[in-house]
Amino acid sequence: MSHPVFSPDGRFLAYQSDESGRPEIYVRAFPPGPKWPISTNGGWYPVWSSDGTEIFYEEDDAMMAVKVETSPEFRASAPMRLFDGFITGGFTRGGDVSPDGERFAVNRRSELRAEIHVVLNWFEELERIAPR
Repeated sequence: MSHPVFSPDGRFLAYQSDESGRPEIYVRAFPPGPKWPISTNGGWYPVWSSDGTEIFYEEDDAMMAVKVETSPEFRASAPMRLFDGFITGGFTRGGDVSPDGERFAVNRRSELRAEIHVVLNWFEELERIAPR
């Protein structure tokens, strides 16, 4: 088990496991109880929506969503592809969902060359362009 995250009500745990031979997303009742598969074609880094009605996860270069019900018993819909062009975070999640579930902060593919700008002595630069 890796990357475990509790549901907002604390009754369920979503996590990643390679017990099937590849990384997949599962949900388990907490304290430990029944287990349900969530992903169907591989999955990484699960995250719950703040209201506990969806689980989001990465699959290849896509962000996936699964609608869930936790009461009276746990049920999950089929996974739905939200968008493509997503770049995973490597050893950490490549994104997150806003509390209202309407926006995502993600790393996306780009045709542009990736650049990193390092600014040394940034305080002096700030003073130069915006003096007190």
